Amino acid sequence: IRLSLVGSEMCIRDRCMKARPVQRLRLRLPAWAGEGGGPVLAHCGWRAEDGTWHDEGEMALAAIAERFAARRVEAALHPADTPMRTFVLPPLTGRRLREAVLGAVEPCALQPVEQLVVAFGPRDARGQVPTAWVARDTIGGWRALLHRHGLPVRELHLPTAFLPMAAESATAWPIERWLIVRMGAAQGFVHWLPEGEDRALALAAQAGDAAPEAIRWLDDEPADAAHWSGEGWGWALPA
Repeated sequence: IRLSLVGSEMCIRDRCMKARPVQRLRLRLPAWAGEGGGPVLAHCGWRAEDGTWHDEGEMALAAIAERFAARRVEAALHPADTPMRTFVLPPLTGRRLREAVLGAVEPCALQPVEQLVVAFGPRDARGQVPTAWVARDTIGGWRALLHRHGLPVRELHLPTAFLPMAAESATAWPIERWLIVRMGAAQGFVHWLPEGEDRALALAAQAGDAAPEAIRWLDDEPADAAHWSGEGWGWALPA
């Protein structure tokens, strides 16, 4: 038994020595498919000590946990799991604001609000409150799965959170037929792109009166890690 324990300790120590130490590790999770399937693949990016971001591509969660020794792990949900809407609400605070948000979400959601985790950002000068919701089972499933793989997270981020913020314009990134758009420090949305739909027209239609004059399309840029580099998004879904 002692030899077995010593061997296990040496294996763990050897794995830690091989793992790349990184300041921050970010994951873009796939759509939640429930427990019991095969290895779960996620896209990952990491931040070096000098602040630069690097894209590592798609890897199994177990392989990610083995390859990196991260000071902090952050994960963003898939757009298919995370509807995002902006509601115009009166200037309320505290519990009254949350009740108003839940009332606005209820007719839009496919499940009773009691089965959802709902989060919202600050109300802006036009009375707009950015809001997102996700099934409670999805939050619980990801939290448990990430923890089992040694990738614990304090919260689950929205798809828009990792995009960089562009001054007086929007940042857009198309992925898997989805359009992810960030418009400022706390505003953004996700939009499904049907086959043949013009992405710029879809963005303008979805944004409505808040449509930006300029759009920064990250997939048109040579740097392949810009979609990991966003900072300053101040609200998320508690894990």
